[in-house]
Parts: sequence; structure tokens; C-alpha cells
Amino acid sequence: MKILFLSAVFTLLTFITVKAQTYVPFIENYKVWSVANIMYYFPIPGYRTITTKSFQFMNDTTSWNDKTYQTLYGTNANPELGNWNEDFWFGYREENMKVYKSEIYSDVEELIYDFSLTVGDSVYVDSVYYSSNYAHVISVDSVLVGGSFRKRIQFDDPPEVWVEGIGSLQSPFNPIRWCMQLGAETLLLCVIDSTGNLYTNPEYNSCYLDTIMTHREEYGQEGREIMIRNNPMHESA
Repeated sequence: MKILFLSAVFTLLTFITVKAQTYVPFIENYKVWSVANIMYYFPIPGYRTITTKSFQFMNDTTSWNDKTYQTLYGTNANPELGNWNEDFWFGYREENMKVYKSEIYSDVEELIYDFSLTVGDSVYVDSVYYSSNYAHVISVDSVLVGGSFRKRIQFDDPPEVWVEGIGSLQSPFNPIRWCMQLGAETLLLCVIDSTGNLYTNPEYNSCYLDTIMTHREEYGQEGREIMIRNNPMHESA
């Protein structure tokens, strides 16, 4: 059994045999991930705020310790408007179906993805909030994304899902760590590359959510969503 150790790193779906395919990398220049950050306010039941942060690599690299890392850029604005800012603290690289993250000029790397995992493999979870210190791979199948089949890996507790070329459907740049936030949650809203929209979260059907506050029914509701898109990801046998 292979055990993947991370410093802090996941809907059961029908098992489908993974089809032979060419590996689709996670790190691709100008592919955009948009992530919803949800904050819950427990004193007021049903009240929450949602904001969006988007990320992309922009063909910008830095080298240290004989390795080359891609620089990640982010924006809190609508990603179609630009306003991208460089993340000066971390670099990312990918090799042999694995994605590594390192603090700039550090000797230490964190393995955040291993897409070679199979059923029965484990990911170490450094958290007191779960019954076990290991999230186990319970399913490996494939889904149709952007016209090609991609590997999907599902874990038990915490219930995480990874999709090849997309990453975590919760928090693609902090897989597993989203599980350790009290009063907060992250959800992947959508992923867009040069071919178009690869994934849209069916719950929100939007790539950008400006601050949304949902009150109890007697307070009414208010919100704003833009960039409505269809979801092209499909289950397939």
C-alpha cells in the first residue's frame, strides 16, 4: 500500500474503469481556476458570505535548488477584467504525475497531488477533526472533461475529489486543507483553459460570485452572480 505524506493536506460515484489516456497536467499556463470562499456566521443561522478568488499560471518561472517552479498569480476581481497579482511566496512544479509546492528559496517541498494513486492508497491528514489520520482512496475512475477522459480520484474522510488537469474540486491549490477551516469552506466554481470552459460547479453555475449574503427566510435574500456558463463535465462508462 502506498502512503502519501502531506504536512496538511478529501458523493460516492459509480466506479468506472479508467480508460487508457495521455496524462493531462495540472500546471498549464493561462488556465484559470475560480474558487469560492464561503464564510458562515453561526450566531445567525443561514447567514453566509461568498467571495471569489481566481488563479492562473502565466508562463513565469523561478529556479532554486536546481528545480524550476511556476509562479502563481491571483485576483479577487472578475478574472475577465485582469488585475492579476503575483504570489511572491510559493512556486509550483509538476513531474511524473505529481505536483509539488515550495516556499520560495526553501529546501522543503510539499507534495500536494499524486495522480498515480490507486484504490487502497492513503494520504496522511494532520488534523484532529477526523476519525483517522489517513484519507483513503476509495474510487479511481474517469470522467469526460473537455472532450477527453481524465482520471478521477475519490477519498473517504475527509471526502475529497481530484480530477486530472483540474485538481481538487474543493480547493485546487490547498487540497485537503480546506477541511480544516472552522466556519469556512472553499469550493471550486469553474476551470477555463484555451479550449473553453472545462468545469462549472453545478450548485452555482457561475465562474465569479461577488459577495453574497443569505439570511434566514424572514430576512429575505440578496445576491449577485455573473458569468453564467454551462457545465461540460460528464460521467461516462
